[in-house]
Amino acid sequence: MPKISHQATPFIARRCKSWLCKEICVIDMLTFGEFTVVKCLLIFLVTCVMGAIGGAVGGMLVGGKDLGYELSAMMGAFFGPLAAVPGVVVGLLLLVVV
Repeated sequence: MPKISHQATPFIARRCKSWLCKEICVIDMLTFGEFTVVKCLLIFLVTCVMGAIGGAVGGMLVGGKDLGYELSAMMGAFFGPLAAVPGVVVGLLLLVVV
């Protein structure tokens, strides 16, 4: 299988100065090419952080008035990655194997 080079990434970064293009370039660098251990760990770390943030926001929306916003955010941040991490682990395993 031929290796895919990502020579278009520097061109996109030079041409477009908006925040959206910079985000696309970062996502392109993470998902393009071979999967290494560093890439997998970085994707896993980002998943844990985003799951905790989403869980905290969801916990505040669901139980903020009853339990207090601080406690519900803490519980949501604890249980948020519980939903996100298994899906990403399965997805990374499929990408590495295939």
